[in-house]
Amino acid sequence: MRAQLTRDAAPDLIYGHDLYGLTAAADVAPLVYESHRLRDDPNTLRIEHRLLQRDSLARIVVITHALARDYERAYGHLDTAPILVAPEGSDPPDASARPTAPPELPGRPDAPRIGYIGHLYEGRGIGLVLDLADRLPDLDFHLIGGTDEDLARWSSSRRPANAHFHGHRPPGAVSAYYPLFDVVLAPYQSKIYTADGHCETGRWASPMKLFEYMAHGRALVASDLPVLREILQDRVNCLLCPPAEADAWADAVTELLADETLRRTLGEEARRQVLHQHTWRHRADRVLAGLGLPGTIHRSTVGRTSEFQPTPPR
Repeated sequence: MRAQLTRDAAPDLIYGHDLYGLTAAADVAPLVYESHRLRDDPNTLRIEHRLLQRDSLARIVVITHALARDYERAYGHLDTAPILVAPEGSDPPDASARPTAPPELPGRPDAPRIGYIGHLYEGRGIGLVLDLADRLPDLDFHLIGGTDEDLARWSSSRRPANAHFHGHRPPGAVSAYYPLFDVVLAPYQSKIYTADGHCETGRWASPMKLFEYMAHGRALVASDLPVLREILQDRVNCLLCPPAEADAWADAVTELLADETLRRTLGEEARRQVLHQHTWRHRADRVLAGLGLPGTIHRSTVGRTSEFQPTPPR
């Protein structure tokens, strides 16, 4: 890896997630280390501790203020490598793209459509979506995403007739589904697991799918979790509900379907916030600001900073 990095000329900056690679290249160029969770394996903890002591470490990038606070508690004062908070992001739909025929959805043509797009891993709230389909039989629920293994697992459980699993779709095909949904759901549970089920990240999550919902201007019902309140505001850009209270979710979906003005207002504000704060271009400028790289926006960065104002958790 070091040989590849120095084969022609040393880079201006090395940016990455991988502890082993960053540590190996620590004397090649200044480093930016991005982390999405606290490490819990003794071996990776040891390597991370060594990386955080390197003079070449210019910045630590984390995705939520909750994670920044936990890093500060875990490692003490990190003045030598300031922590910068940069949530995930999304780009708005490409208005110049050639229009394609919308995908055909099963179900009843006159039934309101409720959408979920994302993985079907543990902690994503799929059981809650199926519970809502049971409680609201006049609506059709569409779940886009999921591996064959996850689909088989959920198909083996009792599934309401108005819940339709569509499986994995190529990333380029997913955008066509958003406009088909009257309401979209982000039913994250308090414990959210990664693909292998070994890592729980609910305390620090900044789900990309959340920003994609917002970028498409969809009326969103989401879980009322402290970390999601860093981005979401109840009745400003979404409706928030306790993740375990299905009655509250059913009431929120019903309210949105009955109030077109509320659906439009929440969706427009969510989209506006993404366009002004959370595109990938915004994120790239934010994480590189002040590092003295050619072609980047220069802003001073001292201590823990970010360019968005989070909503304080209740």
